[in-house]
Amino acid sequence: MGLSLSREQFHNWLANGQSPCRYGVNTPCGPIHSAIDIARHKYVCIFTTGENLVADQNDGIFLSPDLTMLSLAFFLLAVGVVALGASRFQPDAWHERLIKPSWNPPNWVFPPVWSILYLLIAIAGWFIWLKTDRPLDPALVMWLFQLTLNGFWTYLFFGRRRPDLALVDIVVLLIMIILFIVSAIPTSPLAAFLFVPYFLWIAFAAVLNFRIWQLNRMR
Repeated sequence: MGLSLSREQFHNWLANGQSPCRYGVNTPCGPIHSAIDIARHKYVCIFTTGENLVADQNDGIFLSPDLTMLSLAFFLLAVGVVALGASRFQPDAWHERLIKPSWNPPNWVFPPVWSILYLLIAIAGWFIWLKTDRPLDPALVMWLFQLTLNGFWTYLFFGRRRPDLALVDIVVLLIMIILFIVSAIPTSPLAAFLFVPYFLWIAFAAVLNFRIWQLNRMR
C-alpha cells in the first residue's frame, strides 16, 4: 500500500525540512536534502538513505518507485486475467449463423481494438490508485465493477449464447463506465479521459448487441 500523509502534514515537513519519520510513515530515513520538480506539481524528495519518494502535491501520496511499478503490474495482471478469460469464448458456428446488421465489424477488428482498450483500462485504474488516499475510492470501486461486467459479457454472449442477457450486462457496464469517468475526474482527469475511447466502443457494442438480439429474438 502507498505511504501517505495529510496535505497539511506534507507541507509542514517539506517547509521545515523535516523527515516524515516523525509521522510514522517511513523509517528509518534522514532529513530531506532537496525537493525538485515543483513546477510540474511533483516533489521528488531525496533522503539520506538514498531512497526516492515521489509525492503528489495535491494528494500527499508517497510511493517508492518499486512499489509504483508493482502496482502497475497488478492492474495489468487484473485486466490480463479478464482478457484471458474472455478469450476462451470466441465467435463460433452459432455466431456465424446469427443475422447481423450490415455495419457489424469483421471479426479481425476486435482483437487489436480490445488490446488497446484493455491497456487503457489498466492504466486508468492505476492512475486512480496512485492519486487517491482512500482504499475504497468511488472511482476504484467503479473500475472493479466495470471490469467484472466486462468479463461476464463475453461469457453470456458467446458462452451461454444469450444475447438478451449480454444486452443487460453491457447496459449496466456502460453505466459503470460513465460513473467511473464522473468519479475519476476530481482524482485524476487523465484517468477519466483514458476511459473515453472505452465508453465510445462499449456504446457502439451495446447498440450492436441490441440490434443482433432484435434480429434474432424470434429464431
